[in-house]
Amino acid sequence: GLHELLRSADLVYAAAWPYCRRFYLTRIEMPFAGDTRFPDSIPLERWTLVSEVRETFRERRSGHDVLCRFQQYEQADPRPLD
Repeated sequence: GLHELLRSADLVYAAAWPYCRRFYLTRIEMPFAGDTRFPDSIPLERWTLVSEVRETFRERRSGHDVLCRFQQYEQADPRPLD
C-alpha cells in the first residue's frame, strides 16, 4: 500500500544520501493536508546551508500569504562512487 511505498522511498533516500554533494529543499511555512516531511533518517546536521532565498506567495484557495524558503545544502565530503 501507500505506507510501504513511502517507506521504500525513505530507504532509497537514506541509501543514496552519503553520495550526494548538494541538495535543494523547499520549506513551506504553512501546514497543508498531505504534507510531506523531510525524512528523519537523513542526518541534516552533517550538511551546511549555503544559500537560502525567501519568497512570499499568495495561496490560491485561502488567499493567505505563505512564506517559502528555497534552501541549498552541501556536504563537504560525500562518499565517492566506486
